[in-house]
Amino acid sequence: ERRPRLQKNDFALGAKQAERLLMLLRSCCDENGVCAARTVHYSIVLEGYSKAVEVSSSSSANSHCEAAERVLKLMQADYQSQLSSTINNTAEASCPPNRSCYFTVLQAWCAVAKPNRAETIVRSLIHENSQRNNLKDIAQPTTAMYNKILHSYAYQNSGMAAEHLLQFMRAQSQNHSNSPAPTSHSYGIVIHAYGRMKSVKSAQNAERILNLYEDEWKRLHSTSTSSNTQTPGHIQATSIPYVNAMLAYSKSGHHRSGPQCETLFARIAKISREFPHLSEDFMPGGQHTLYTYNALIEGWGNCGHPQKCRDLLNLLLQDHELQPSVITWTLVVNAYALAGLPRECEAIVEEMQSLVQTKEDDNRKEPPTMPNEYTYNAVLNAWRRSSLPDAPERAHAILRHMQDPQSGTTAKPSEVSHTIVIDTYGANGNPMAVQELLDDMYVSADKEAEGDGTDSYSGRRARHVLPNSITYRSLMNSWIRY
Repeated sequence: ERRPRLQKNDFALGAKQAERLLMLLRSCCDENGVCAARTVHYSIVLEGYSKAVEVSSSSSANSHCEAAERVLKLMQADYQSQLSSTINNTAEASCPPNRSCYFTVLQAWCAVAKPNRAETIVRSLIHENSQRNNLKDIAQPTTAMYNKILHSYAYQNSGMAAEHLLQFMRAQSQNHSNSPAPTSHSYGIVIHAYGRMKSVKSAQNAERILNLYEDEWKRLHSTSTSSNTQTPGHIQATSIPYVNAMLAYSKSGHHRSGPQCETLFARIAKISREFPHLSEDFMPGGQHTLYTYNALIEGWGNCGHPQKCRDLLNLLLQDHELQPSVITWTLVVNAYALAGLPRECEAIVEEMQSLVQTKEDDNRKEPPTMPNEYTYNAVLNAWRRSSLPDAPERAHAILRHMQDPQSGTTAKPSEVSHTIVIDTYGANGNPMAVQELLDDMYVSADKEAEGDGTDSYSGRRARHVLPNSITYRSLMNSWIRY
């Protein structure tokens, strides 16, 4: 048979060829009658299909996942056959499926956003373990397997499915000593999954999971304290699940998201005082982290309290150890943008720039940061949401400031920046101005294509900013409002 024409990085074809060689090995036996195909040979084929999934389109990736699962089932069948044929002799089975084999297949299913198929593999593995509990070479589910599936559910915004798997994991660990228990990371993923659903009910569910997590680590802590042993390593007290719960409330859009975040913020400090030995892991140096402050600022900003955000920013500016990052500044700007206060947004950005200019006279641990693209986009959004008559001109001036090499800013406008300005003009029924901005985007992209593709000011690779479908939508809206 003629060999297929090979191309570099054609992982799908490589996996199929590897599987053909595996089939050849399966037909060979050694002097003891044991199949020549070993675990490592099956693993290579599984790895090949896993790589093919990473570089394939959606439809092809699904077929590669099916192929990988087919090879895994073939491996299981061969292993069962070898077990039955080696009962009466000393030969051992040559291809017991190990953890890596199962993880490779479930990882492939997670990569194509089908965590339910991955969960089926774990549950089938548990069922096999219950049927063959006297075998020493049998693979066991691991925490990494569960967490991988939980992550996939989280990015599918399937908080309920993630919680069901977490509860299944808890039940298995309680009923079987060799089953892994949920870690702090496991609880944090489920809380994050509910947070991504962006509703009040999901935020409440996130806090409910947080309560389960807190009860568990406190129970283990009290047990270890009474027996003078360390808390089991699978679950430790960390502030990340608490911050994830704060983010769940901040993204819920509820009018009380700020107070709820404040309550969780205070709860972290209270726990740190009640369990002082947790300070370094829970609150380094007995202080809240910047990550926690950012979650609190986002919570107050999303429920319409920009002044609360400003007060928290001022508190951080007075702290020489914990300085606000560009994310912190952007969250405060966005809070004022959501409140429809564009001039205040511009004032905050100017303050941010002035702090950078005077950093030589500052003894702070870390120098202030420059506004980035997201900071300016928040200001542009503020003008877009504004009903002020000069909103389009002000937004356009900010865009020109970002484009000007002499402005001193390192932030360059993206498609999003242009589209916001275009949308601002469009909302005022000015299609001619929108068309001019659209033409400027094409002219700028052509100039970059003719040059060396390097930004003359920053020395970075310039982005070819071209209109997208949202840009054209704004132009069409501007014409029908004209």
